[in-house]
Amino acid sequence: MLSECGVEEKSISAINLAESWLPLILTSVTLLSVTAILQRVMLKKDDSDPIAYSVIFQICISLLYLIYGLVIGDIRVVGLLEVLPSLAVMTVIYGLGGIGIFTALKHIEASKYTVLFSSRALFSAIGFTIILGDVFELKQALGALLLIGGIIVVNYGDLDWRLKKGDLYALLAGLCFGIANINDKILLNHFTLYTYLFLAFLLPPLFTLMIIPKTVKQLGTAFNWGNARVLLLTVVVSTLGCLAFFAALKVADSPSKVTTVNLLGVIVTVVMAIVFLKERDRVPQKLAGAILSMLGVYLIV
Repeated sequence: MLSECGVEEKSISAINLAESWLPLILTSVTLLSVTAILQRVMLKKDDSDPIAYSVIFQICISLLYLIYGLVIGDIRVVGLLEVLPSLAVMTVIYGLGGIGIFTALKHIEASKYTVLFSSRALFSAIGFTIILGDVFELKQALGALLLIGGIIVVNYGDLDWRLKKGDLYALLAGLCFGIANINDKILLNHFTLYTYLFLAFLLPPLFTLMIIPKTVKQLGTAFNWGNARVLLLTVVVSTLGCLAFFAALKVADSPSKVTTVNLLGVIVTVVMAIVFLKERDRVPQKLAGAILSMLGVYLIV
């Protein structure tokens, strides 16, 4: 979930890293694409509650990071008071972003969601320009146009050209995760990797329960024996996908190469949705939109 997972690599231990970063990032792309497909499978059920599922999903992942971090001695919290404002921002942004992701996946196809969610790179680039004073170059402007073009291509052919409910939630998630990248840079200077991942997956769902307390009553729907196996598989796959991404960042000679190849996830998810979820209406459009969006994000990052 956070930069695809929302955070940058600082340190990672007890992982047997490969000599090349490419197998690692390809593993991450595949696993996180599978995660999106599994999430769509669960949320297609009529009685599924996307917000409750989001809460359960994030808390389960946070517990895995906590357990692994404690085992390798990577959970440490120092100077917490100094970063409380940034932690509060992270909690709210990821809380709203999580609601956006799972509500979007409830209402729209995984392939369309993936392209719309790739807008996070555009929002991140704009945020870096406004807040940190980065120059928005011509290449990045062209990338923004290509990304928007991809969104238009994917939506082309709908009877209603206005953005629909699920589309808006996907764009909200993209906005939240795009902005969160800036805040992540601040927080990662104060926490070890697993400490931050534990907090980043724990605090937002707690915030969600606070602002939408009725979600507590729906947790049983999201976490029941019928869903348990798929939920557990989704959590494990997502956790491993994020770890593979950060391992690739550690061994790569150029982190930009890692983030560029990681954009293959857009294409992989669209193809997987076509093959496994039978989302085969307007296939050429979806593939063309995914390719345009990938090219756009490549120019922006």
